[in-house]
Amino acid sequence: MNQKLKRNVLAFYLTILVVILTPQFSSGADNLIVRVVDVEYPPYILVSEEDNYTFWEFKAHIEIENPTSSIIEGSLVCSPVPYPHMEINLDNKSIDVTLTVLYEWPVHNFSIQPGIKTEIKNFVIIAFDYESEILPTGEYIIWFDYTNCSYIPVPVETEKMFIYASETNVTFYFECNDETKVYAIEHANYAPLAIFSVGFIVLVVIRKIKLHRE
Repeated sequence: MNQKLKRNVLAFYLTILVVILTPQFSSGADNLIVRVVDVEYPPYILVSEEDNYTFWEFKAHIEIENPTSSIIEGSLVCSPVPYPHMEINLDNKSIDVTLTVLYEWPVHNFSIQPGIKTEIKNFVIIAFDYESEILPTGEYIIWFDYTNCSYIPVPVETEKMFIYASETNVTFYFECNDETKVYAIEHANYAPLAIFSVGFIVLVVIRKIKLHRE
């Protein structure tokens, strides 16, 4: 076998070896997945007669999945991350409801390792000009992603949580596992004054929202 043929054969086998050893991803693998997998119930509740608002603090269990074999790098311009979003469709359209969470100290960049990371995020639903321990009836859709306070170079897929509130029941539906949990309000062990788990920062947020509204 002459030298030229040997080089061609060697190049062929090297090409095959590179193809075999190169990590193969499916077309949908180069993304990030953030899913709400559970929520702790009952919530902590504070009814403020002085300032005429009610808030409910929930603990959401979320999963952040990097399905690739590479570290995903991102940059953060504010917090929290992943950022919470909420859409509502209330029976009483005149009730002003918003969502907030505990603020976290911002950082300039972050990295997400391959695999699944589980986090607990406290989020607070606030209803203004409303004084009742029962959530305003209607539908709430809540999810977490990286599109508000951060930049990340891959698409982000979100799997949402749906809350259906009635006068007697609160129903949670989790998109990620097609699971439904129903809680009867009369059996809920509410803690109306358990504000300390939320902390002073949420009160600051409420005051800022009120000042902005005025």
